[in-house]
Parts: sequence; C-alpha cells; structure tokens
Amino acid sequence: MAPRGFRSFHALVVLITSLAACDGQVQPSEFEPVDRDGAAAPDAASDARVQVGTDAASRDDAQSPDPTEDAGSDAAPDTEQPDAGPDPGVLDAGAAIDAGRSFPTDRTAFGLTGASRCAGSDALLCDGFEGAAIDKATWTVQTWGAGSASIDSTRAARGTHSVHITQPSAISRVVLRETRTFASTGNHFYGRFFLYLNYTTQPLMCDGNSCSNLVHWTAASAGGKYMEGGSTFRPDVRSVGAVNQTLLVNLDGGPKSEVGLNNDTSVPGYGKLDASHANQWMCFEFEYKGKGETGDVRVWWDGRELPAMHYSTARRGKGGELWPIPDYEYLELGFTHYQDYSKFVPSFDAWIDEVAVDSARIGCAL
Repeated sequence: MAPRGFRSFHALVVLITSLAACDGQVQPSEFEPVDRDGAAAPDAASDARVQVGTDAASRDDAQSPDPTEDAGSDAAPDTEQPDAGPDPGVLDAGAAIDAGRSFPTDRTAFGLTGASRCAGSDALLCDGFEGAAIDKATWTVQTWGAGSASIDSTRAARGTHSVHITQPSAISRVVLRETRTFASTGNHFYGRFFLYLNYTTQPLMCDGNSCSNLVHWTAASAGGKYMEGGSTFRPDVRSVGAVNQTLLVNLDGGPKSEVGLNNDTSVPGYGKLDASHANQWMCFEFEYKGKGETGDVRVWWDGRELPAMHYSTARRGKGGELWPIPDYEYLELGFTHYQDYSKFVPSFDAWIDEVAVDSARIGCAL
C-alpha cells in the first residue's frame, strides 16, 4: 500500500495555489524579520570556533537583511524527482572527513537523553543550549509575525535544555541566525541539529490525494547575496523543510520561480514525517557547497543520506535549470511556515538542540 500523503508533489503545487486563493493569503517569498533592539549580528571576522550554551543575558537580538530586489514568491516549489543518488549514509570519497568522527545510523549511538556532547566537540560551533538564555554572541533571533524562541527544560535531545519555538498558526517565522562560522567555512560548510515535532501527524498529515490542511514549512536554511543582470537577490536555500509530511530541498527569492527537489521512499523508513517519527528527536544534517552555478545541497536524516534531495549541477529540479546559489553569509535554524493554518490548530511548537556547524561532516554521534 502506498504511504499516506501525496503521491506526487505536483498535486501539492495545485493545492498550495488553490488554498492561497481560498484564504486570500499573500505568501511572502522572504520574511523580513522584526528588528527588536537594533543589535547587529555577530562579527563574522571574530573567532569562529565557539562552544556555547553557558549563561548569557536574556535578550532576543535581530538583524534585518539588506533589501532584496525582485524576490520570487513562495507559492510552491517547482519540483521534480531526481534520479537515484549515492547510497544513503555514505559520504563521497572526496569529501572532508574528520578521522575521529563516526557516522552511525543506529539511533542508540546518538546519545539521546544523555549529557550534552558540545563540551567535547571539535566543531567550529556547537551549542547544546544549556545556559539560562540563548547566547546572543552567537545567535540572533529573527521573527516575522507572532512567535518566540526561548530556552526550555521540558525536553532535550541531550543535556537538560533545548530551544523551544512557539508560533501561532498564522503565517509565521521564528529562526536563530548565525554568521560567525562563515569566516572559516565560507561557501562550503556542514551542519547538524536535532529537531522535535510533536505534531507530525496532525496538522501535517494529508489523507490520500486530498489535503485541506496544507502547510509548507522550513526548519533549516542558508542564504546570502546573488547577483544577476545588475540586480541583487537574496535566495533562501532551504535544506530541511517540507510540504506537510513530504520533505524537500528548495530555493526561493532568486531571479526565477521557486524550485525544489522532494524526498522519495528510496530510504526505508525515511520517506515521510509520518506517525513513526512523531514525538521523538530527529537528527538532521546538511551540506552547503559552492556559489553561483556550482552549488551542492545534501541532506541526511538520522545519519542516512536522502539521495532524492541532493541538488547539484548534475541533479537539478524540473526543467533542468541551475539554481541561483548565493555567496553564503548566514545559517538559520528554527521554524517558518508559509500558510495560515489557524482554522485547523491554534498553534505550532518545535524544539531544536545540539546544533553544530563545521567545515567537515559532523554526524549524529558527535
């Protein structure tokens, strides 16, 4: 029996469009965050290797990006299923690997519910969020619409705390942005974070080919400037996100229409965010590489690579067009959703923990 959910992302395209028309919602391509106190983002030239999570003053900083010219709309990514890629969980032979790191797919090796592993990490950045507040020297909290991010002790992937993101069901964005590691990684970097969603079945579930509760959401993205035709764009390259339960990599805010690659069922047990993944910590990794027309985006879920979501110049979306990969300047982790879902559920909650960024793959065990 086919898994519950959409059998084709093209059905999602139609539904997103129709839902927006029915609700009268304007779907922004790039949220402009609220500048709460005018604080600038951390200086990228400062020391990139940071171990965070100690006590810090309680304040949500925010930074507004430069204006974007001719940004696209977030109506729906134009997606296509790519050919099968590398074996899940296997890193290309030419990729940088820390000899002391392992990349298990067995969740018992992730150290879940144990102590935070950031103190012993050699990554450029590792944050277990064990302090009293979000570390303002590393992160700026950016919002669009109502919503908040705070340190929470109700659940943690490791240690005793995590970041709790609370949002209304209306179109909303709450993300933690970091720029410090880019002085070392530039346009090729890896990341890892643990994500907890307690609502993967409702409101994200769709039955069969009918989905009245459609929601497009993003948990991890990176961006920067992209120049074309004398205009400056700021594409948002989203490595971990989904339309309802179907994960996808997609890009919006460039000079052309939104594009994407959706996940498939080639990795057993990791085709969709269905009930089997509800109410548990999930480990997501990503790789961003290159700029202009030489970019790569790769995604791992619980140590398993999702080959259908690997974008490269040889693995493009529908129509075969190259994506406008920017000069990366920042990484954002949190939760953003682009449709008003208030008639189905009053609010959304998500938790993130044990965030790491480095110039080499990190894995779920570090």
